[in-house]
Amino acid sequence: MPSLIEAWEARRAEVLGQAERLREQIAGLSGELSQAEERLARLRVARETVEEVLAVPSSPVPTAAMGGVPAESPWRW
Repeated sequence: MPSLIEAWEARRAEVLGQAERLREQIAGLSGELSQAEERLARLRVARETVEEVLAVPSSPVPTAAMGGVPAESPWRW
């Protein structure tokens, strides 16, 4: 039969192992959370940009006749 100290040490080792596994899970989840928050920030910026673009009245695309970029130009986006 194990002594009281041996039983305590075994229980302590078990709890230390559990704590380490939880720390590893937390680290992994923290990384995933950071990535998700970064994606949310980019989506927020994208939405703001779309809202700004939609709020501005559109103007005609410059044509060669207007002195702008010709329609067949590789510089036209």
